[in-house]
Amino acid sequence: WESISSPRRLAWLWLLELERWWSHDQISLPPFVRSEIEFFLLLEQLQPQIPQDVIKELHDIFLNCHNPDLVIERQEDFSASKLSPEAFSSLWGLLSSNPQLVQAVVAYLLVENSNSSAVEYNHRLQKLLVDFLRDALCSLREARQGKARNGSAMNAQEWTKNHIYSVVSVLTFDVERQACEIRQLCEELYDACCATDYGLNEERLLGFMLRKSNQMLISLYSTVSIERTKEKLVAQISPERVSLGLSEAEKVTLALFTNSDKPSWKAAFFYSTGTSKHFLEHFLITALQLVKREDYSTLSKLMKKTFKPLSRLVVLLGWTSCQSLESTQTLLSMLHESKELCCDAVLQEFCGGLSSHIEVLEWCLKNNRNSIPEKDFVRHLHSLDCHSALYSLYHLTNLPALKVEDVIDLLRKQPTNGKGDDNCARSLTMTRRRNVTLYQALCAIKYAIYALCVNAHQPSLCNDCPYWSLDAAAKDVSLENEQLCSQ
Repeated sequence: WESISSPRRLAWLWLLELERWWSHDQISLPPFVRSEIEFFLLLEQLQPQIPQDVIKELHDIFLNCHNPDLVIERQEDFSASKLSPEAFSSLWGLLSSNPQLVQAVVAYLLVENSNSSAVEYNHRLQKLLVDFLRDALCSLREARQGKARNGSAMNAQEWTKNHIYSVVSVLTFDVERQACEIRQLCEELYDACCATDYGLNEERLLGFMLRKSNQMLISLYSTVSIERTKEKLVAQISPERVSLGLSEAEKVTLALFTNSDKPSWKAAFFYSTGTSKHFLEHFLITALQLVKREDYSTLSKLMKKTFKPLSRLVVLLGWTSCQSLESTQTLLSMLHESKELCCDAVLQEFCGGLSSHIEVLEWCLKNNRNSIPEKDFVRHLHSLDCHSALYSLYHLTNLPALKVEDVIDLLRKQPTNGKGDDNCARSLTMTRRRNVTLYQALCAIKYAIYALCVNAHQPSLCNDCPYWSLDAAAKDVSLENEQLCSQ
């Protein structure tokens, strides 16, 4: 008996034994019996701290709300079951020292019923913790604004902050009926964490909000944090950028990563969590929109430091959004040329080939500007990754009529590539050799056709037979042999 020390604990032990014995016969006790004994044990812990009259009142309210016989007799009317001011005052005072115990008592007093009297009864009980937190926040703000620096005042402030954390750790609420009220509390807590008048630590507060079984409180706080952070970030956007018609995600991304040297990763995390998108996805979407708008000054700021290794990836994804040769050259110059290798050898090889092909298009445009419709040129520009440089030369110029030495010099021209390794340079050299070989094969076919034509028409003394072409072909062949020997 000395080890049990109370009849309630003895009843609890007998309850466990009964449940174990009756489990073999698949017999179960009424749920009210177990919950009543558990509530008795909680009231026993209240006895040294709360007056006996209040404990008796709590017991009576529990019986009125949970005893099946009494509930049926009152036709589920809970309007008369409400705590007295003395009981509220006692529980309020106990929140400072033992919030877990108060929350457990409140949880046992709550009823599972959807009628209006039950909803009002539950709300009065659950509002106890919310009111305590708001009162503690007000007290903390007043104490901080008073700028008291003596030891007792500082200890009181730390005491208040610790009790805010402990009450938040046990706070529960009805999602359907208390969402607005708890949201307002989350807004006050967020403001308290951001303001210097309170001194609350947000990381510590979030740690107390985390629970294994219920994530509603931290989810609601995260929603508030995301909205407030978004408002602050959007307000930082300069007026000229706002006039560009940027989307909300683009505005937030630019504010996060272009307005300061050290981006706020916590703000980026909460925003990405709220939008269910990775922050890199927000970055790439914003970068591609800037490429599409040809806003390269803003793009340059966005690509500094943090996202510098992704420069060539932006080229790969966004170069088809460029609507002119100059725009594509600017994109390559900014994000590819003179850039060091960032574990992106494959992307560097692609950008090098694209740069080489762009130079071929520029040469075609200079030598045949008047006869190339702009629409056809843009189509060729957007299909550079599908064809070789020789394909562009064939469609944008009169390739058979071009001087062979000019075309070979163009195809062998070394493009301006980023700083990379020897493998990338070797791959680009192979690409140039392939283009030259293809062109030489084309010239060989051209010369063979000329020779066949001349041999067939020479006996007939045909005036249309191009003897001069055969002479020119012979000169071209000798020129090619000389260039091959010089390599």
